[in-house]
Amino acid sequence: MAYLSRAKKDNVVYAELFFDPQCHKQRGVSFETMADGILAAVDDAYHELDIKCKLIPCFLRHLSEASAMDMWSEIFKYFQQHPEERDKIIGIGLDSDEQDNPPSKFHGVFWKIRHASKSVVGDLHIVTHAGEEGPSNFISQALDVLRSERKDHGVQCLSDDKLVQRLREKRIPLTVCPLSNVKLGVFDTLKQHNLKRMLDLGLKERQHSLRRSSLLWWIHYAELSRSN
Repeated sequence: MAYLSRAKKDNVVYAELFFDPQCHKQRGVSFETMADGILAAVDDAYHELDIKCKLIPCFLRHLSEASAMDMWSEIFKYFQQHPEERDKIIGIGLDSDEQDNPPSKFHGVFWKIRHASKSVVGDLHIVTHAGEEGPSNFISQALDVLRSERKDHGVQCLSDDKLVQRLREKRIPLTVCPLSNVKLGVFDTLKQHNLKRMLDLGLKERQHSLRRSSLLWWIHYAELSRSN
């Protein structure tokens, strides 16, 4: 609710929130408890702030695919037991450290997600963090192996002209988070960021708001706009 209240101040009317259920499962918190709590805040924000929000639980790529499979079983069970919440969880994502953790590592679990019964899970979208710290071929893997519909980050695509052409022609969206890229050392400063070049090349981009409480930093679109 605190994040959505802050987003409202920047005139956000719709948000898609990532969260990492495996972090909390390690502390003994069930997916049902997590989802119920977050969705209660989402409902409060809709009624009190007139802001709409959907959820995208993500797998942590530094953990094993077996761990992701186990998490997916809990998510699927939640869909079975709470069909009324199905339209509020709109996708499954993949995030965390790209180093030595290619998208192909999670081929099996995303195959299972893609083939899950639509009568239970609805039309779940697949989105992946790729091509921030990892190489451009991680973006291609996410497209071809996981069948990801949207790339979060994707700034490394400019090292591969054929990939840029594919992203442009297929209108595959990229959600770019410049402050994350600077904090992780992908770029030294915001002025060095390649966002403008990506836009000039006709890529379909959205600037993205990201908060990482463990690193105690965040950025909002309005703040990024004021920095330029």
